[in-house]
Amino acid sequence: MFFCFLLLLFCYCCYCRRGRFRRGRHRRRFRGCRRRGGGSCCCCCCLVVFVVVGFVVVVVCVCVFDVVFVMFIVLDIVLVLLLGMVIMIVLVNIVVVFLLLCLFLLFLFLCLLLLILFLVLLSVFFYLAMVVIIVCRAVFVVAIVFVVVVAVLDYFCFGLSLRLLLLL
Repeated sequence: MFFCFLLLLFCYCCYCRRGRFRRGRHRRRFRGCRRRGGGSCCCCCCLVVFVVVGFVVVVVCVCVFDVVFVMFIVLDIVLVLLLGMVIMIVLVNIVVVFLLLCLFLLFLFLCLLLLILFLVLLSVFFYLAMVVIIVCRAVFVVAIVFVVVVAVLDYFCFGLSLRLLLLL
């Protein structure tokens, strides 16, 4: 960009040297150059003005470029941080949902185990109840048989002993 300004400077000086500013009000303004008898612009003044203007423009462009570059870097950092935060929030949400799902499945598994344990205990209770009923029936049958046997024996024995006593 600076070289473009230098090129414009030389073009302008060459334009001034051809005597473009010899007539009119420019005659009084550009009297410093004695080479052609006044009237044309001084190439040294043009050089200084264009070098200063070119330097200022280059400095301003560099500063604007640096500011824009720093803004893009800051914006990039902010976007990366925001994207990182969004990714972290999404990952944390996924992990939390996964943990809650695991806890729910564990709760369902424990409920299923308790149900199975309850059913097993209930079936064991029913089996024990059936065994108790069978044992009670067996005891009742044995008791009835015993009572019948004792009654029969008692009848026959007592009856026999009464007969024997009566016979005597």
